Amino acid sequence: MKSRALTLLLACAAALLVAVSASRAATSSVGVTEREFRISLGRLKVPHGAITFNVTNIGQDDHDVVIRRHGYQYGASGRIPAGGRKSFTVRLRPGVYNVFCSLPGHRSWGMITQLTVT
Repeated sequence: MKSRALTLLLACAAALLVAVSASRAATSSVGVTEREFRISLGRLKVPHGAITFNVTNIGQDDHDVVIRRHGYQYGASGRIPAGGRKSFTVRLRPGVYNVFCSLPGHRSWGMITQLTVT
């Protein structure tokens, strides 16, 4: 009887560890939409860890997406042509990050927003 209880307890503990590990390894995603001269995020808050940015350029000009905090660049999409899409994944710690288009003049014309990572 004691060995059954111990086996059941160990099985439950193992299942719990697997569930916790899986939840930590999960990747969050953020949809990003760009057009002249706006950038919109599908979510303004995400949990820390791996985050995939799915970028759609619905504008008529080329754009890109850069993720930056305190002057350090954490990731970038590269140039996205009009009507194009790109995805990229970065690992972010808790904090507030600037998300913007780095093509000349675009950020100053309003293509900037912020993402909060919890």
